[in-house]
Amino acid sequence: METKFFLGANSPSGFSSLYRDFVDPEKDRLNIIKSGPGSGKSTFMRLIAERAESLGYDVELIQCSGDPDSLDGVYIPAKNTAFVDGTSPHVIEPVFCGSGDNYIDLGRFYDRAGIRSVHSDIMELTGAYKAEYQKAYKLISSAESAKSALSPDSSEYVSRALKRISSVLAREIKSSGKKSGKVRRRYLNALTCRGKITLFETVPQLAERVFLIDSDAGLSKPVMAEVRRKAELMGWDMILCLSPMDPGEIMHIILPELSCAFVSCPPGEAYPYPVYRHIRLDSIPDSAFMRAVKDSKKLPEAILSETIKKLQRAKELHDELEKVYNPFVDFDSVRALAINEADSLFG
Repeated sequence: METKFFLGANSPSGFSSLYRDFVDPEKDRLNIIKSGPGSGKSTFMRLIAERAESLGYDVELIQCSGDPDSLDGVYIPAKNTAFVDGTSPHVIEPVFCGSGDNYIDLGRFYDRAGIRSVHSDIMELTGAYKAEYQKAYKLISSAESAKSALSPDSSEYVSRALKRISSVLAREIKSSGKKSGKVRRRYLNALTCRGKITLFETVPQLAERVFLIDSDAGLSKPVMAEVRRKAELMGWDMILCLSPMDPGEIMHIILPELSCAFVSCPPGEAYPYPVYRHIRLDSIPDSAFMRAVKDSKKLPEAILSETIKKLQRAKELHDELEKVYNPFVDFDSVRALAINEADSLFG
């Protein structure tokens, strides 16, 4: 089974990182890859993931929010082992260096003299792509401020929304018999150079019963908080999928032990898989309120359209930077090291 998440988000406050929460430092071995652009970090991890999947292991893949086609992490739960890109903007360092966590240096495969010869190009492109990200973060912040200022107040409808979900929770989330469950935090959504992406394909891998919740009216936030409260009270393990626009807000909750998920579908997106039950919270407010909701989204969405252009430009510049590095990387040695790591892990 292959599941996909993001651990980073382009958010109103800049890059929001959950990389420190990737694995349990007391149980799992985390291999932190250190190197610069274009050095084969994603290729290295993809080779290990492919080996694991070919042997029938479950694999969790961490997609890059800057480039969704690139990998930032791989976790093989059955082996309690993970590999992660530990470089900027998601810098991560060992908790228990040597005994639990480990460094993998791909920088050793650079031709340093060759790279030094293109130092001016590297400086120019590095500054240029980072500047585009800073512009994007300012736009994201503006979009969220506009949304906050323009969205109508839905507080009068919250009690009715909670009442609608209460019977579902009473039936679906009974006591686990445990005092507490394990909580993992992830992003299922990201604002990327390819626009808004939601990794919906992960949900049916972990849950047979999916409760789809309308989220346009802003009522999914208190409902998801109630789902979390009930699951926490009953001691179930949870995967809390946060909002990239507000990392303090829960967008989706997956309860793998119950094979159950509560998914809020963002405006303009359609959940493409079978649904066990559709909880229509947007039917609670009157039509005038929903028209006001629709109108309030026009400016934020226009700003986010411009944001995506900045993220696209940042990706283009980063791709150019990688091309500058590529001729000076010994990719055969990178692949050989990945094969060696896989041999050591899987035998």
